Amino acid sequence: MRGLTRVLVVMCVLVATTLVAPASAQDVVPYIDNRSTPETLLASLASAFSRREGARVQHYFDRAEAGGFTAGTNWGGFTRNVSILTGPTSRIVGDEGDTIYYVPAVVILTSWRDDQVRVETGCYVMRRPPIDSRWFRPLAIVSYTLTPAGEDVRMPSDCGSNPARQPEADVPLDDRSTPEALILSFHDALARGEFARARNYALGQTPTALIAHADLLAQAASVVVGAGNAEPEEGGVAMVPMILMERDGEAATIGCYAIRAARTETFGFESMKIVGVHFTGSEALACRDPAEIDVAPSEPEGPNDEPRVVMRVEERPYRDDRSNPEVLIQSYYNALNRREYARAAGYWAAGAGISAEALAEEHAFFVNLGVFPSPATYDPSGNITTFHVYVLVQLTYEDGDTHAVARCYSMRLIEEDGGGPRKLTIVEASQPNHADACGAGENRLEIGTRRDDRSDAASLVRSLYDALYRADYARAWSYFAVPPEASFEDYVAGFADTGEIMAVVGNDLRIVIVDGESAVSVPIEITAMIRDGAPISYSGCYFVGPPHDAAEGPFEPAAIVGWDIGEGSGSAALQRCADGVRPGAPPIVEPDPATAAFGLAYAGICMEPYEHNPYPEEPAIYEIPGPADEPKATWQLYVFFCSPGMYSSSYAFFAHRADGSVEQLTFAIPAVDFDIKGDPEFVESATFRGFHVEYDPVDRSFDPTVLFDPVSMTVFVHHPWRAGPSDAFTEGRWMLLDGRFVLVDYDIDPTFDFDQNPIPIVRDGQVVLQ
Repeated sequence: MRGLTRVLVVMCVLVATTLVAPASAQDVVPYIDNRSTPETLLASLASAFSRREGARVQHYFDRAEAGGFTAGTNWGGFTRNVSILTGPTSRIVGDEGDTIYYVPAVVILTSWRDDQVRVETGCYVMRRPPIDSRWFRPLAIVSYTLTPAGEDVRMPSDCGSNPARQPEADVPLDDRSTPEALILSFHDALARGEFARARNYALGQTPTALIAHADLLAQAASVVVGAGNAEPEEGGVAMVPMILMERDGEAATIGCYAIRAARTETFGFESMKIVGVHFTGSEALACRDPAEIDVAPSEPEGPNDEPRVVMRVEERPYRDDRSNPEVLIQSYYNALNRREYARAAGYWAAGAGISAEALAEEHAFFVNLGVFPSPATYDPSGNITTFHVYVLVQLTYEDGDTHAVARCYSMRLIEEDGGGPRKLTIVEASQPNHADACGAGENRLEIGTRRDDRSDAASLVRSLYDALYRADYARAWSYFAVPPEASFEDYVAGFADTGEIMAVVGNDLRIVIVDGESAVSVPIEITAMIRDGAPISYSGCYFVGPPHDAAEGPFEPAAIVGWDIGEGSGSAALQRCADGVRPGAPPIVEPDPATAAFGLAYAGICMEPYEHNPYPEEPAIYEIPGPADEPKATWQLYVFFCSPGMYSSSYAFFAHRADGSVEQLTFAIPAVDFDIKGDPEFVESATFRGFHVEYDPVDRSFDPTVLFDPVSMTVFVHHPWRAGPSDAFTEGRWMLLDGRFVLVDYDIDPTFDFDQNPIPIVRDGQVVLQ
């Protein structure tokens, strides 16, 4: 039994290590697949280009023009990143009911080889066919014209024959970027009776089933979908919970959507799809056995036999958004799920008596909090408006037990102590018996366009310009970690002659170092209207630092830590954004590609450096010469220290190739089953099963400089399984051949018998185990 237990433990460790993959463009650039508007379609196109998903790029073009995107612009071979900035979109309605869009654009291309920036300007023409009951075709690019820009980059002012520029009154939601967004698009199609579009989101759903599903949704007073966390399952399927709120407001029905991930291979693309919809029964893809939930506070009824799979903290997307009451509640529960209790406490008013310590104690036993807010209401009485949100909270305990309660949250726009911006803040929470008991239920809040979102770098910069557009200068000032002017009064005075101000934000998520800290660079094009009517153009870059949720001390949200904004929209300013240089400030040093790749691949996995940390923070770096006939093929081998244990530590090996590419090097490990018997233990039989891949080998040393011998070009690793006698262990030797590590020798001693008696598995590259 001891031997079997030990084998299971070792297998778990090996499986865990194989989940770590080297960083890639897909890891850095967000996946966007949104055809709702011309602007979101171009954001999706830029995402696909930057993520090297060529088949998806082609998917965004009209079928009649498929492949034509490569005729005039060979972006795929040139670029590391594509950002597309859009101007005011124009549209006309054709004779056949289709809508034609004309979109002016500035395209920023960053090259792979030398990080140079190329800027092109022009116009995209898109077509949205009319919705038909028998077929559905999404918004797609019909044609485009782009030309290289000179020093003075300006957004094109005329695309098409001066069509009217009126906004569309009712735009369909066609967003497949996330499982939650897909579900919302599916419900949007059902609500409009566009069953052909709904079928496009759902694999295998018949028109009859969709109509029945729409009828079921119509019977609910309101439907809240996808507000809970999408849950990863095997086979690339995510589970998205939903709740139907019944008309009496006192009960709700829970269901589950099963979502299959998008397939973005080079030679084929298939968007995210719904593969199952379940409300009752015990279906294979159900989140759990669905049941009616009593929304009144109650005690759990007992353990759940089929616990739901929940996301780990590092898998949960970060959300810090105060734009409206509903998203504030989602951000609050996002912080609780990620166990960022200082941030969660920061969403409460100072007088509410909520502390990070109290929240941590209250939520210590939950592994997931699914939150389903109903539409917000408001109470306009007096001089202070109070917003109310009725919320169903689904609690999942460590033992898998699932339970639901109701909450009513009250919020106000509160000014910080000592002045500052007014922030939407939670002031009170209660436990209502039904939805109508939560606030003034008759006054439904129409959510406007106010944006106060720090969830990511681009959202923060958009929020800054939302504040400037509204002349909310205190809120604009709050987005800066370093003062933008000598005083707040000087900052406000700088906008005295400014009328309307607009900005278009790029989607470049390059990581740079600002004053020794990591930040994200965000390119931007700005147009400011002076009060006499003359427009002035600016362009450049903001650098946004990450949030800090320290164990002690207040939460510090994401904020702007630097900028390089200059008058004019020339490529020189955009080049400075790509270079990461701020005039008059300490130079920004971008980490070398191997270190950046290691940081992305192992974020949250390795031990963080801290004061008096005795372990090495810098990698060991070796120059590896190329072949004799290719002297320029010299490359660098990086050996990174990751995490220490009681008697061993783990390492990661990265190669920075001569062509500038970076990859993580892996190590072949023999998989052997041992039948261990006796006391003291002995090996009765051993069976060789093959090889698996290890990304971060473990060695008894705590020094990355001793693992690799640059003379013999070999790595030797000895991994003891326990301290003291070191009687059970593995050890192996790998030789660097043609830029890869090849297994030469490998031994295993699987017995805890106080004696070292290793069994040879591999010798001189050959399996020798009999």
